[in-house]
Amino acid sequence: QWYQRRVSITAGGKDDVDRLIETVDDFIYGIDSKVVELDDDTFRKEMPKFDTALVEFIAPWCPHCKRLTPNFEMAAKVVHKNDIPVTFVKVNCDGPGYHTCHDANADIYPTLKLFRAGVDERRYYGERTPKDLVRYVLNMLGDHAKVIGNQADLDKFTVSDGEYMFVGAFESDSSLKTEFLKIAEQQREFNRFAIVTNPELLKKVGETNAVVAYQPEFLRNKWEPHYKVFKGESFDLMNFVKLAKIDLVGIINKQSVPIFEVARPLLITTFDVDFEVNRKHTNYVRNRLLKLASEYKDKVSFCMGDLNMTHWYAPDDRYNDTGVLMTVISKEGWEYTVPKDLPFNYENAKKVVEDIISGKIEAKPFQSEEPPVQKKRVQRVVAKTFHDIVLSEDKHTLIEFFSPYCGHCKALIPIYNELA
Repeated sequence: QWYQRRVSITAGGKDDVDRLIETVDDFIYGIDSKVVELDDDTFRKEMPKFDTALVEFIAPWCPHCKRLTPNFEMAAKVVHKNDIPVTFVKVNCDGPGYHTCHDANADIYPTLKLFRAGVDERRYYGERTPKDLVRYVLNMLGDHAKVIGNQADLDKFTVSDGEYMFVGAFESDSSLKTEFLKIAEQQREFNRFAIVTNPELLKKVGETNAVVAYQPEFLRNKWEPHYKVFKGESFDLMNFVKLAKIDLVGIINKQSVPIFEVARPLLITTFDVDFEVNRKHTNYVRNRLLKLASEYKDKVSFCMGDLNMTHWYAPDDRYNDTGVLMTVISKEGWEYTVPKDLPFNYENAKKVVEDIISGKIEAKPFQSEEPPVQKKRVQRVVAKTFHDIVLSEDKHTLIEFFSPYCGHCKALIPIYNELA
């Protein structure tokens, strides 16, 4: 029922999830929590009682867990207040839930997983705001591909609040239809899927035995079509679903990062990307990138993201006075030298792109701290020395990637030193 009731964005710019969030206007973290806490003694016994449950596996000392927990509790309260049949559960992996976390392969903190009647179904990799968590559990309820039978429902479905929409248009059973339904089940947490088989409605769609990908309404623009059509072989459909979400100017998030890894050279703009709170500035930057991308799309890829998602490529937070940092990554994964104080505008961005294409700007390994003096058998590697020490030596290398705050990493240090 919840899945069927979802509607399109209204004239006021609010979607169903926004309206659900607004029903909890008295949220205070830590007061009247709707999150069920389980441990090694209770997890196996209680979980089968919940038809659908979203479980966070956390460690109290973990900074990422501390940031997630208030959002998780807020989402739990929204779900509870609106009678959405999903239970939010918490397990302390560094305490009474240690063995439960081990059994669930919760090897990084926090780990979020969806359970059905006590059975571990899938791990959640999406964003962790209350809105994203609520949207996720709604997506996981009901049919994975909504059956659309009339024009009004199709019009509503193809306007979304931030998700890409995929419509399967099939006049009869086929291998492509079977694959589409399979992918809809696998990818329902990231995208919305629907299926059309009505002959009259297929004429309106304009395609048969095809999959049509629709761009979210707030991303539509005059420089690119707002839909893409796939009529190929079924084995290539998953690749289409992934690549269809990369627009002329893509947005870096957890799902798109692997795709941008191969879309190089890549111009990244880092700033406060937010189509709700910071809508005017976000569209200002995006519109100029769209114009530029329409001219150079065959030679350079373009994307934008906030520092949370681009810090691997743009570690320097010294933004210029327009609040935008431009970074360009070469095919080899190196960085083209772009002045950090270069103001962002169409003319400057165009000059950067033309200089890269013409070879006037040279790509170099990422800047990093100076390599330390090596006094121990465990050598400390920084960006400048990674290739020479790890990749180019004549001997094998065992390398530990760690985070300074991590308790498990600290416990490993004496063991690792002794091994060396």
